[in-house]
Amino acid sequence: MKISEAFKLYICDYVLRAGKSINTESSYLNISKSLVSFFGDVDIESLSFSDFRDWHNFVSSRWRSNTVRNAISCIRMVLKMAARRGFDVMDYEELVVPKREKYIIQYLLPEEIEDFISVASRQCRGYGSMNRLRNIAILRLLAASGIRVSELVSLNRNSIRHRKFTVIGKSKNPRVVFIDEATEDAINNYLACRTDDNSALFISHQGARSRLTTGGVRRIFESICDNSDFINVTPHTIRHSFATMLLDKGIELCYISDLLGHQSLDTTRIYTHYTNTKLQHIYDSVMT
Repeated sequence: MKISEAFKLYICDYVLRAGKSINTESSYLNISKSLVSFFGDVDIESLSFSDFRDWHNFVSSRWRSNTVRNAISCIRMVLKMAARRGFDVMDYEELVVPKREKYIIQYLLPEEIEDFISVASRQCRGYGSMNRLRNIAILRLLAASGIRVSELVSLNRNSIRHRKFTVIGKSKNPRVVFIDEATEDAINNYLACRTDDNSALFISHQGARSRLTTGGVRRIFESICDNSDFINVTPHTIRHSFATMLLDKGIELCYISDLLGHQSLDTTRIYTHYTNTKLQHIYDSVMT
């Protein structure tokens, strides 16, 4: 069985049936393409541990460590599936998944988010009020809810009712999301100026006026950063900021996990290191 065939079979058997997100499917296909690019689309049975070690050394200098970790985990599962189907592949347990690398996640303080929104408001004046109102609504919605950018662009005009709405997250499970009054006002101000009949909540106001894409939202952030002192602020930065704010206010981790749509508390625990700074301040205030 060819490498590409093995991955397609695994995607059909596991990813799609398990209701995994499109991003998960895309990630697995990219891993398959990387292996095929490195080895050629050879029989997966012909690959040995040393072959995978060579590939690992190659991608380690090009990919982030956690991306490599996820790729090895995926390859192990593909090999395990192939073995269960009777193919004479190498023992998947020989491929050891590296420990997840701990890293510091960038986040903004509430006042910094307000400054970021102010930059967006000033920047868009030359582009017309529609873009300005749309971008303000996008930023306020992300900051008030912590939703993923993919969840944001999937929203329709009629999605939000009584300051709450439902999104379908990575696990394909629906979750209820809440927003504050300021965000509701920002969205209503934007929609009040819309004259189109597009059902999408956020659209591009150039060209075909189609539903705004995740790439379109990221370009909005890039443009704001290019015209300000902010560096590398992304939609995910705002999501991290939302989680950190909740943690700072003493919200229990399990509730934060539910609000973010995390499948595991382990994912949410990466935010707990942010309390270290506050603990240091508390300690210093007591000891000095």
